Amino acid sequence: MLDAADLPTPLAEVAAGAAVFVERRLSTFLPPTTIVVANRVQLAMYAVRAATAVAGGRPSWLARLRYGFAMWREARTGLACTALSPTGVLIVVTRRALDDRWLTDYFVHEFVHAVQAGRPGRREQMTELLRFDLGLAAVDEEDLYAEDLRQQAEEGEAYRIQAEHAGVIDVGGMPWRP
Repeated sequence: MLDAADLPTPLAEVAAGAAVFVERRLSTFLPPTTIVVANRVQLAMYAVRAATAVAGGRPSWLARLRYGFAMWREARTGLACTALSPTGVLIVVTRRALDDRWLTDYFVHEFVHAVQAGRPGRREQMTELLRFDLGLAAVDEEDLYAEDLRQQAEEGEAYRIQAEHAGVIDVGGMPWRP
């Protein structure tokens, strides 16, 4: 379920088209997904609020600051990010992305992450990592290693499907040449 009610109509239409592509490609529905548009500072603020609400507990102001700063730094080059929210998934699109000609492909990438977050057990794993990132829980080295591998695999899947949408590779994953 995509909540794009507060977005300008052209942006909502782009998001809806990307959502349909991802749902068909992955043969599953998006979890409840909200999209907001923000600058870098707002992106960090949205991420901190969502992470804190999902993780529960009361992270220190320093932990929240560190987490927000990490998200702010990531937004220097990224044009969108996906985060857990209390009701499902939050996708934050930077204002810079709005004029980008590949915006639909970015939505495809982020919607793949939304689907990944909705897979059985994945939300719980991501929540535990948020608790660790916010200083609310300890995670052992093996679990951090496993999480890093999962995140790399998920990025690979998201980029592969984004490339399929862009017409760079075919559905089998083979390079496409005009």
